[in-house]
Amino acid sequence: MAGTVVPNTPSPPRFIATATPAMEMFRDYTELCNSKEEYVVNIRSMVNDPVRDPVESKNKRRQFALTHSWANSMGFLGDAYYFMEKNHDPQKYEL
Repeated sequence: MAGTVVPNTPSPPRFIATATPAMEMFRDYTELCNSKEEYVVNIRSMVNDPVRDPVESKNKRRQFALTHSWANSMGFLGDAYYFMEKNHDPQKYEL
């Protein structure tokens, strides 16, 4: 069904990336590919159906992108560091 427009169906994500555990958070916004064959299928689908991207999808991606900033990422990293520092048990990890 690649490249076929089906009326009244949600639009697929319009970005493609390699599937990794870190990319799972982007699954709703990105086609995650596990193989070169999946890349080919997804790229062909986008080329054959370039306009199937309603304004709501673009707005949803934009809102998500605004939450994924360098400052937010560093804030989460800092929170994780301080949590580990506070809860660290040196004897548990001693070599």
